[in-house]
Amino acid sequence: LRRPWLCAPGNLFATLVCPQATGQWNELRPLVFGYLLAEALEGLFGAVLIKWPNDILIGDRKVGGILVEERGDCILVGIGLNLVWAPGTEELREGHAVTAGMIPAGSAGLGPLGLWLSLVNRLETGYRTLLETHSPAEFLTLFRSRLAWAGRRVLVQEGARTRYTAIITGVSEKGELVLNRDGDEVVLVSGDVTPV
Repeated sequence: LRRPWLCAPGNLFATLVCPQATGQWNELRPLVFGYLLAEALEGLFGAVLIKWPNDILIGDRKVGGILVEERGDCILVGIGLNLVWAPGTEELREGHAVTAGMIPAGSAGLGPLGLWLSLVNRLETGYRTLLETHSPAEFLTLFRSRLAWAGRRVLVQEGARTRYTAIITGVSEKGELVLNRDGDEVVLVSGDVTPV
């Protein structure tokens, strides 16, 4: 979307290479890796939620995010986590959904490399285990438990001009955000949500 990413030395930016999944799992990739990263971080830092589809929130602040790309037989998962610096509100793009924050990595005694080593092991093991032991439907139940602002009213932004308020009710079997807009079900394929 041609948006800049502001960072500073000491934050963590890395790419994880994973094997392809099959079937419905392919549609759920951004949710899968967002969920796995949230699980891994919660094991170290406490409560972590996911702003659909894959931004990482601690205390309603965005502390990181992921981008997932397919390259040949592999999935590339780009991960960015704010460990020592986060942009101030004045540095964020106009209309940003949430304030940026930092993961308290120092409190766990981990720098960027130590945290990355811990995350790599958890993410790789979690990915294999998830695909082997859960169906996509079972995974979506797990994901919904981490969904930020579920049951709350949000401002929805679709494209440059479409804005409305709705209540987050869940996630569809394809990983789309499901909302209640004045009694009608709306399925959001792409866009942004902000709590109101």
